[in-house]
Amino acid sequence: MLVGGLSRLSPRTVFMQLGGRDWRLALRAASYAERVYVLDWTGPPRGVRLPVNLRLVRPDEFGIGVPEGSVDVAFTDEPLERRAFLRDVRHALAERGVLVCAAASTTARELRKLLLDAGFRRPRFYAGTVRLPYWLACLAAPLRLQVAALK
Repeated sequence: MLVGGLSRLSPRTVFMQLGGRDWRLALRAASYAERVYVLDWTGPPRGVRLPVNLRLVRPDEFGIGVPEGSVDVAFTDEPLERRAFLRDVRHALAERGVLVCAAASTTARELRKLLLDAGFRRPRFYAGTVRLPYWLACLAAPLRLQVAALK
């Protein structure tokens, strides 16, 4: 389990997965969380029945289609590149919500700047379950770092 937010899942948690490349996490989260949103443009794999508390959302040019302030934990393992999209994600997060990303193709410096520009605060970097100081995360180049950023 990833650090920085996914351990917060409870029966009252609203979880959002950005990108549905791998639906296993969202399906598993649905068994723990009150509600799960999956932002995806293609839909679930063939033959997968979605639980009643899991909702597929197709973002468009007007936003991501998730109620503002409703998400406790958001997760992505896809590259984050668009500041406007990240702002929409931040608006969907509840007051103490957290975005957890496991971005393999982005450096810590790039990801930190992108998150701060989108209005997130206190990005924290992890390698496995070990929290890294920012300067050390910058030395890690584009490794599989995990980042937890608060709204």
